[in-house]
Amino acid sequence: MFTAKFASPLDHIGPYPFPVFDQAAEHGLTLITAPPGYLLDDSLAGLIARQDRPLIWLRLGPEDSDPATLLLSIISSVRRLRADFGVETIAAMRARPGPIFRWPPLFRSLGDELHETLDPSTVLVFENLEMLAAGYETMNLLGAYILPSLPKQAPCILISNQRLPPATIPEDAQRFDAKDLRLDNLACISLAERINASLPPKQLQRVAQLSDGRPEVLVGICAACNLLGKEYMAKELGQTRSVDDLLQTITQALVTQVDAQTQQTLGLLVQLGYSHPSLIGQTMKGDLSVDAPWFQQLTEDWERFRRI
Repeated sequence: MFTAKFASPLDHIGPYPFPVFDQAAEHGLTLITAPPGYLLDDSLAGLIARQDRPLIWLRLGPEDSDPATLLLSIISSVRRLRADFGVETIAAMRARPGPIFRWPPLFRSLGDELHETLDPSTVLVFENLEMLAAGYETMNLLGAYILPSLPKQAPCILISNQRLPPATIPEDAQRFDAKDLRLDNLACISLAERINASLPPKQLQRVAQLSDGRPEVLVGICAACNLLGKEYMAKELGQTRSVDDLLQTITQALVTQVDAQTQQTLGLLVQLGYSHPSLIGQTMKGDLSVDAPWFQQLTEDWERFRRI
């Protein structure tokens, strides 16, 4: 499961104008803070891939609130590009463990290695930064020793679902929030047409209205239209009272199409947060080959559960 943290999203939408992503991918440090549903990181990863730039993607988990785990997570993510990265820091961790000799020297060591190793064209993405909120010291260590050490030309994009303590992120970071990510009505309709061109104008308007400008919500509803059919979705779009009601109805309709064993497997995967063919084949039962709007496709055959 640890390797799933380094799998970047796959972009199935293609080029679509998200000005925030264009600015974030240029250079320097960027913090994007928005609740789930606003940030379509598929398109962010697609933009970087089309620029043919090296990408390091780290999706933080609760375990990363521990300073040692965060150090190892960063080292492991960079090693996907540079297999020999982090040797000096790991040696220092073994010789002078942070709980005994303090953490700043270890984070400073890793920061120095990053500065010396990273190609300036490399893009780093730290997703789910709110996971570090449980370890305030860890957040401070990241902000004080890792982020300032990155090459100025190398974009570093921080993504958080929650607001972070202001002092933990360097002051020179450009900042964006939900209002910068929200799409207006015309942009919602344009994106919906790209995903599902068969929807009639009235339904496109309804999807745009229900999504409230949140790109990830809109993509999920459009994907469900493809899976459940236009007639079914036309009925639900016409009678639903809120987007939460619609998402619950969509989920129930899709889950009832699979057998009980697959439903049980889905329940386990929701707890894990990720899915992989080898994981299903070796440890679980059920056929998960059917598409679903709650699956986000990642590299190396990983899938992640979207939470909106």
